Amino acid sequence: MKEFNIILCGVGGQGVLTLAAIIARAALNHGFEVRAAELHGLSQRFGSIETHLRFGKGIRSPLVRQASAHLVLALEPSEALRACRYANPETSFLLDKKPIISNTLYQLKQLYPPLDEILKRIKRFSEKIYLTDATQKAKAMASPVMANVYLLGKACQLGLLPLEKSWLKEAIKEVVPERHLKENLLVFNAGQL
Repeated sequence: MKEFNIILCGVGGQGVLTLAAIIARAALNHGFEVRAAELHGLSQRFGSIETHLRFGKGIRSPLVRQASAHLVLALEPSEALRACRYANPETSFLLDKKPIISNTLYQLKQLYPPLDEILKRIKRFSEKIYLTDATQKAKAMASPVMANVYLLGKACQLGLLPLEKSWLKEAIKEVVPERHLKENLLVFNAGQL
């Protein structure tokens, strides 16, 4: 594999950076070159957050070019719309269905678009869209904050990542604090069902 480009997006507090760290660690531990860039403003206060993650061989820049993402992992549906500029017809989108009104929408006094409208707009870029109830499932098992790890498990189950399940579990053990490890592994495994 020459390269694999991921856009991870959501709002502050959803664990976008933790999710990126887990994927990056799994790729790095298994011989891939890894580059990442975090683009965030008010992420601490429910602001939009976008992380670029690239791994493979000969990776120079951390930024994903427009229309060159292989995967968009969106912890919030409307944030997936912002990532569409990185998509092409072969890009896969994996979205959590749970809407969160970000500071960006609030400050711009914009109404939150209905999910069907979000999906309609994304389909202009790619038909490969997968929806999941990551927040709801994670909340039922442990905590809604672990929706990021549920989404990762779902991406693994759907074959959207060129990384082995065992590599990702190993990376979770390295990145997640010990006190939250058991629950995170439980949620990750549930995402694969």
